[in-house]
Amino acid sequence: MKHKIDLDKFERKHSVDFFSTFAVPFVTLTSEVECTGARQRAKQQGISFFLYYTHAMLKATNAIKEFKYRVGAGGKEIYLYDEIHALAIITTGNEGKYNTLFLPYHDDLLTFATEAQQRIDRLEAADDPFSNEQETLDNDRQDLLLISAVPTLSFTGVNFAQRGSMESYPLSLIGKMTLREGKEYLPIAITVNHAFVDGYHLSQFYEKVRENLFREAERRR
Repeated sequence: MKHKIDLDKFERKHSVDFFSTFAVPFVTLTSEVECTGARQRAKQQGISFFLYYTHAMLKATNAIKEFKYRVGAGGKEIYLYDEIHALAIITTGNEGKYNTLFLPYHDDLLTFATEAQQRIDRLEAADDPFSNEQETLDNDRQDLLLISAVPTLSFTGVNFAQRGSMESYPLSLIGKMTLREGKEYLPIAITVNHAFVDGYHLSQFYEKVRENLFREAERRR
């Protein structure tokens, strides 16, 4: 469910007014998150590492109000969504082919992972890998976090393709996990609308992702 925001009373009205004049009102940040033991914890529970950290990211997103604001079609209205789900980029073959897939969020990790894996198992290769994403745009569905992964590549910076308007949900990219001084780290890049999200909120996001990756282990001890 979404709730229309009264812009005149909106706490971030000045940010909206300011960044709405920008050709690209988005900010992108890349940072590492410690994930020591996360892959092993996911394996022990029969969950893919991809779904394990996807849930951690969605849980973090849903915990921060600023990550749930969206601009509606036409760029004239602002909404706050109750819940944010994933639009994931899923590989469908050995030749770099992929498709987009909607993965509904559930607060419980196992519930989320079970339904998500069933949807992935049913996914087929498509001539147009963007058809599902285009459908969300056609239906003005903005309650999304786009999640893509390149598990064979580590990176320290990313530029995302942008539509050049205020109307966009956050985009994220997760890279190859690396080992350094006995600890494992995951590079995560995310781009957000600066009208709603500042550096403070981005810092909260990365910290909550880290907490969620470790909290799942503590919950099942």
